[in-house]
Amino acid sequence: IMSEIPHKHMPAHQMILQRMLDTSFVRMEGLYQDLPKSLKFLKWWQCPLKSLPIDFDVVSIVVLDLTESIIEEFLGPTVTSMWPFSYFHPQEANYSRTFSQLKVLILKNCKNLKSSPDFRLIPNATKLVFEGCTKLGRVHESIGDLQSLVCLNLGDCRSLKKIPDSMSPKFFGEARPELVLVTTGTTRRDWQ
Repeated sequence: IMSEIPHKHMPAHQMILQRMLDTSFVRMEGLYQDLPKSLKFLKWWQCPLKSLPIDFDVVSIVVLDLTESIIEEFLGPTVTSMWPFSYFHPQEANYSRTFSQLKVLILKNCKNLKSSPDFRLIPNATKLVFEGCTKLGRVHESIGDLQSLVCLNLGDCRSLKKIPDSMSPKFFGEARPELVLVTTGTTRRDWQ
């Protein structure tokens, strides 16, 4: 765990077997591609980036916690257009190559986040936390494709006025009885 290891003095090649990394309140410098490929859990509270960088290549990550970050987009337009399969049209891309093992995405209190990620980038998500993302105004249509989703927290997302068609009553109804939806503090009265 990073809190037990003086991270300023530990080169990336010595972190090869690192599975958990807590870089909260830390400004990481250098190449993000040097993060250990074995990394499963990354806690990076107050991440100073507006979006994850193109070289953020942590394909085995299972839990990503970016609480209270200044992030505006999960992956910026430059990332999705320059990803290894950039020669595809976005709708033809094999999105499962990106974060296919990511199960939990926590973007709690990311006050600058305006839209959710394209969920084709994280097709196996089970828990999504957007609580307190007060500027979140849009949830990507692909959320309806998340078959493993059991928890969606949109609490206190005050700017969220429209939900995608894929989040129809069927999305929450009998077909998905295990889904927990948190919407307290939103302006969408029809959810409550």
